[in-house]
Amino acid sequence: MIMQGKSVFSKYESDEICNLLSEIRKADRERQKTLRNKLRTNFSFYISDFGRSNSSGFTRGDFEELIRIGKILINSEPNSTNLPLVIDLHGLLLDQCIWLRTCYNSSELLFDDENVEISELLKFADEKFFANLSIVFQEYMIILIYKLTDKPQNGKNENVSTQNLNKKLCERVYDSRDQESIRQIDILP
Repeated sequence: MIMQGKSVFSKYESDEICNLLSEIRKADRERQKTLRNKLRTNFSFYISDFGRSNSSGFTRGDFEELIRIGKILINSEPNSTNLPLVIDLHGLLLDQCIWLRTCYNSSELLFDDENVEISELLKFADEKFFANLSIVFQEYMIILIYKLTDKPQNGKNENVSTQNLNKKLCERVYDSRDQESIRQIDILP
């Protein structure tokens, strides 16, 4: 039998699937249909790929058992094909922005013409070396800026960029329990 969905999920997807499975058990028949559809469309999780456990239907416990026996895998590698959480992406983006600012501050401190004391010290140390270092700093900062403003995805690889963060925020700005509250936001022009 060919699977319709997937059997490898991120930790976030696994947690959300478990929450939906718990909610399905408490919901009326119509709401159950909506929640099962959400499992399929949002997470590519098809209960039929794994069969039914008993007459009460597929439960959170069944899902966790499939993880335990290895039929469902949770991929926690940061460079996996699973998309990182918005918060993880935000953290990575924040780290890159902080690093860019650190490089800029270091460059300003070392090569600002207004800082006469350091300028004289650098000329005394090795003028050519620090002139080259200044160019390397500038080029490196340009590369960092390009990385931060890159498109959300290149092929199968997801980029840590402001556009990708914006895309993720737009995907997740709705309350997962209330489909009526979907709204789009843009943090970039």
